[in-house]
Amino acid sequence: MSRQDDRLVLSTHDLTLSSKQKLDTLVRASNALGLEHLSWASYHAAVNEKTIKFMDLRLEHQDLKELSDTLAQRTHEAKEEFGQLTLLLNHMRERRDQSEQPMVDRYRDQIPALTQPHPPQPDNHGLTQLQALEKEVQAKEQALNDTQQDYPVDDLPTSLVGLQERLHQTKAQEERLVAQRNSILANLSQ
Repeated sequence: MSRQDDRLVLSTHDLTLSSKQKLDTLVRASNALGLEHLSWASYHAAVNEKTIKFMDLRLEHQDLKELSDTLAQRTHEAKEEFGQLTLLLNHMRERRDQSEQPMVDRYRDQIPALTQPHPPQPDNHGLTQLQALEKEVQAKEQALNDTQQDYPVDDLPTSLVGLQERLHQTKAQEERLVAQRNSILANLSQ
């Protein structure tokens, strides 16, 4: 032990083993905390700053976990809704096919009868025969028009088109949510 410029200078040889270990721990802690001065106030301020940072990180981690849980729940809900919409779409297609098939068959059966050429008429076309022929043509044309209006083959119900659009939107939303969840999980693991 020696004295220099009103300071007490200690050698590590002057300290006990226990004191050396405590001093070494104190030096490592001050280096880890980035302290310039070895006063109690500096230690206290540094520990408080690290505690606040730790608490901020803990809160951020908790927020990210809640967000991840919410995304996982929404992804699950989107998958369930997608499955339900798919089942509904398939059911509607089956119902459409079942309800339209008899109309299509009936329409196909009527087409040949309505589009057949008229049997040749005898050369004697009196006024009465022409009127009867005209009435027959008008009746067949009217029947054909009625049939075409009653049984449009290529018309889809608007609700089916809307359902298909909603199905595509749900698929896109599911893909966005899964990508967002994967991104957050990747950030959490780093």
